[in-house]
Amino acid sequence: MAQPKLEVIGGSTYDWGKVPFSKGPLKGSIKLKNTGNQPLKISEVKPGCGCTTAPLDKKYLKPGEIATMNVTLNPGSSSGELVKGLTISSNDPKVPIKAVTLKAYIIKPIQVLPHPYIAIPQCKVGTSSDATITLKNTTDIAIKITQFIASKGITVLAKSKNIPPGAQITVPIRVVPTAKGYWNGSITCKTSHPDLAEMDVIVYGNAL
Repeated sequence: MAQPKLEVIGGSTYDWGKVPFSKGPLKGSIKLKNTGNQPLKISEVKPGCGCTTAPLDKKYLKPGEIATMNVTLNPGSSSGELVKGLTISSNDPKVPIKAVTLKAYIIKPIQVLPHPYIAIPQCKVGTSSDATITLKNTTDIAIKITQFIASKGITVLAKSKNIPPGAQITVPIRVVPTAKGYWNGSITCKTSHPDLAEMDVIVYGNAL
């Protein structure tokens, strides 16, 4: 049967592999081919979030023709494994919407474990709740946290911390909510690393 067919050359996953945090937005080219025997019309390329753009150089492909999708992914403050996606809508009758997965592993000098945020789901107004932040040095040089700057009733129970190469430390924090309901704040960590002058850790919860 005569019909168009969309193929993502190289497979439906594009992986940048390990990339340093300081590299900034990630760029890559994904080739799309019409392997059918009728013209292929690409109606839309829809990124999964605002951190991704993927313009096409052409949307009408004759049989055998190839289009280039220039992908840009902004990792923001992410670290570790990063997975995003986009969808391609076309007149391919068998797969009218094709999904493409974008992957990268962002190597950040300091990684917040196990998540890049701290959640304190249940706490009481006027009562202190304690938690910890675990920071890991992913480099081969020592890094010093020279200052912690907290907001929204958050107190960091440390003034500065040294993190040896490849090691991790635990930093205690204390939160005293002032009103009921959902709240959020942040802790800014100023560091001695040249590529990471400061980093923010989001802290949030629900006060009863």
